[in-house]
Amino acid sequence: MFEIVFGSGLGFWCPFCATCVDSVELRRRNTAYVDDELNWLIACEECHQADFDYYAERWADYYQGLM
Repeated sequence: MFEIVFGSGLGFWCPFCATCVDSVELRRRNTAYVDDELNWLIACEECHQADFDYYAERWADYYQGLM
């Protein structure tokens, strides 16, 4: 539990891929929720990119439906 909260000597634990890396940090998501806490993600760079790509596809579907 200590490593999850404070990180280990190798980095911090990413809650999505469950690996310990240096790139874990609080990142802005590609979302527009009213509750701003939902617009942020604690993840490594790779998991953040996957999350960003997922929502980019959702936004593309949304905007295509408006036309």
